[in-house]
Amino acid sequence: MGMVAFMRPCPHFRTHHVWQRLWNHMARYVLRRLLIAIPTLIVISMITYLVIDLMPGDSVDMMVDPSGSAESIERRREAMGLNDPIYVRYFHWISEVAKGNLGYSTVNNWPVADQVMERVVPTLTLMGSALVLSLLLAFPIGIISAVKSNSKLDNFLTVMTFSGISLPTFFVGLAGIYIFAVKLKLVPTSMMQTPGGDGSLGDRLHHLILPVSVLAIHQVALYMRLVRSSVIESMRKDFVRTARAKGLNEQSVIMRHAVRNSLLPVVSVLGVQLPGLFSGAVVTEQIFAWPGIGRLLVTSVYGRDYPVLMAIIMVTAVLVILSNLLTDILYAAVDPRITY
Repeated sequence: MGMVAFMRPCPHFRTHHVWQRLWNHMARYVLRRLLIAIPTLIVISMITYLVIDLMPGDSVDMMVDPSGSAESIERRREAMGLNDPIYVRYFHWISEVAKGNLGYSTVNNWPVADQVMERVVPTLTLMGSALVLSLLLAFPIGIISAVKSNSKLDNFLTVMTFSGISLPTFFVGLAGIYIFAVKLKLVPTSMMQTPGGDGSLGDRLHHLILPVSVLAIHQVALYMRLVRSSVIESMRKDFVRTARAKGLNEQSVIMRHAVRNSLLPVVSVLGVQLPGLFSGAVVTEQIFAWPGIGRLLVTSVYGRDYPVLMAIIMVTAVLVILSNLLTDILYAAVDPRITY
């Protein structure tokens, strides 16, 4: 018996082995998803390059004097390689991208990578703050609405939710500027920090309040409805009835059982909603003069700055792919039944 007990593997070893296998499965899953992302990005770049090429005008039209001679305009276009066939220009572009060179802006001749990376951080700050705020508000409001289902409070929250979904971002932004910045003078009207200021954390947070709130309104309404419906559905399941039959108090039944099992739909929607959050950020950045990638996107479209436009779209595509990958990993972490 002593020899058998000695040869039996210890629980710590078994636990370590299980975690090692789980880590290996997850690493292989992430690697496989990243490899699949490569042809996906190539297809996206091809479609984007074709659509941009079909747009009327080019960067030369925005750079030269319209009253100039047609010969000088054509010489400029020839020098920039814009007269080459589209497949030649595309392969030249993607070969440079593969080397880590995103090219130079045709408007100001600055490196595209520097311009894009300079704008990514403000946009991620804006989007991330809006996402966190929307989740922090949506979960308690959605849970309260589900627990008080069909009550006056639930009806009031439902009306407010549909109002938040229906109101356009630009209208909410302009109304917020007029009420809270112009009339009440509680927050700044625009920019990321006070011009000529010290750029302190408090000053940046002060400028962040209004654009984050405007961007989060639509997301709060969406996630609140999703949490409400998920909690109501979970409260009708057998495991909730079993928990109540065991004598658990209602708060434990709701938080430990109903809400926990309601996380799956919310997590699955997070990755899908990122493009919508970015599109809202484009409008919000324009309204509040936020120096983010969305504002650079609009400027690039107006100026026919196609290298910058291509870089922004590809960076956005990478962020969407990574967010979907993170969502799948979180989904498997929340639901133990899902494996890699």
